Amino acid sequence: IEYYYDLMAASDKLGHLLDLELENPTGEQLGRRKQGAEIMMQNVSFGYDPHHGLFKNFQLTLAPGERVALDARSGHGCTTLTELLFGLRTPQHGLITI
Repeated sequence: IEYYYDLMAASDKLGHLLDLELENPTGEQLGRRKQGAEIMMQNVSFGYDPHHGLFKNFQLTLAPGERVALDARSGHGCTTLTELLFGLRTPQHGLITI
């Protein structure tokens, strides 16, 4: 029965991803870079439930070429953080720049 709940949770996440817009129509086309880019998250807040935020005023700066690992238990925001960085989710507050 545990596998059934895992399958249901996975299909729910997939449904959320399929409901998102394919492209951000207001974005701009950028050329390829020879070097990496700096990634900054400034005062980013996000939560699935408006009363219980997953991130509140989150700050992150990654220098070009810097590598990091996300290590947390299931449900603690690693996937959501990645989705925010890739533009699959929109922060409720703050700015993400690459």
